[in-house]
Amino acid sequence: MAAYRRVYDSRHLQADCQEPGSAPEPYKYGLPLLPFLYCTRNYCSCQATFEKLENEMKEINSNAEALKRNFLDLTELKHILRKTQSFFEEVQASTDRRSRRSD
Repeated sequence: MAAYRRVYDSRHLQADCQEPGSAPEPYKYGLPLLPFLYCTRNYCSCQATFEKLENEMKEINSNAEALKRNFLDLTELKHILRKTQSFFEEVQASTDRRSRRSD
């Protein structure tokens, strides 16, 4: 008669990782866990590293979006300043021409 065996997946590994330095006991879940016994500590450190990297990637993505928005805003302001400068140069040139004609 085949006994029900619980699959040893990431949820069980995570439960075992809750206590620092803990490792699953052999046959704890009805399976010979010798490979997992040696890999659990490694898995927990990898999982923590991946979570840290995931958070850093989220921060990098939000910073990249903010930089893009700032770049577009600054590009728009630069365009407005150039238009304003050309407008004032035209006004100055027309004022100079009028003052020369009146002399």
